[in-house]
Amino acid sequence: MNISEAGNETCFVNTYLSYFLSFIAVTISLSINLPHIYKHLINFRNPSQQKWIVRIMFIVPVYSIASFLCLISLESENYVYIQVFRDCYEAFLIYCFLSLCFTYLGGEACI
Repeated sequence: MNISEAGNETCFVNTYLSYFLSFIAVTISLSINLPHIYKHLINFRNPSQQKWIVRIMFIVPVYSIASFLCLISLESENYVYIQVFRDCYEAFLIYCFLSLCFTYLGGEACI
């Protein structure tokens, strides 16, 4: 059974309305998040913490763009590769968050 078939009617996931709404959500999330990343990079006053913060903040563009690409490529079966990339970045994000916590606490030697 094809993912777009639910009986004789098509699923909402494969409609142009869902593509449009998800594109709007991606655009809004990027327009909010990218200026914050830019401001962190311009005002790089505390590099030991800000490098981790910027990496954590990149989850919004990576996750939103990857999710949008998965949505529009559901029929082609290539969405699996995009999901793997998204999940790998999520694992990297956990490492970044723990490293940021270690940095806040004074480094691994102080813990």
